[in-house]
Amino acid sequence: MAKRKFIAIAGNIGAGKTELTAFLCKKYGLTPFFEPNDQNPYLADFYKDMNEKDRRERQEFIYEATIRMRDRLFSTQAYERCGIPKQTMVDFMTRSAVIKQFRSLMFVNVVPNIKKIGLLDGFLAEKFGEIGILQLQDFDTEGLLNKYIYGGESLEADQAKEAQAGPGNSQISPGNAD
Repeated sequence: MAKRKFIAIAGNIGAGKTELTAFLCKKYGLTPFFEPNDQNPYLADFYKDMNEKDRRERQEFIYEATIRMRDRLFSTQAYERCGIPKQTMVDFMTRSAVIKQFRSLMFVNVVPNIKKIGLLDGFLAEKFGEIGILQLQDFDTEGLLNKYIYGGESLEADQAKEAQAGPGNSQISPGNAD
């Protein structure tokens, strides 16, 4: 009997574990297994008795990490080397519907999970609202995983269906994973 092999992927919230898993599953025909966050026996206990100072420190860390992830999309060094003015690129990336959608999709796992562990309130909720990702707090990440990873569907196939449906008939949005 052949031995089964496993690949374990670990990392901080928002590090890209789910995206890496999806890539590996698609490329090598693997079956993913995710540890459900809502069934993790340690998370609730870890945050339950945290004092306000430690809680705020964690929220500030999450916010700073989120800003760094977001700002990677606004990195203008490469464009400046090509002779494109920095402000031109910042303006384009701020207005671009594609970039806005990508920025939202970057955080569809982060924001709901921060809410599940009880850190999405007060300071962090205000900051996430300011940068336009608070609306993702109730996003159905399990539905997204079931559709695109477990269900074998692909975002590319959905985008092709959307293109055939024509403008104004979009079925793909961060709030519509089913």
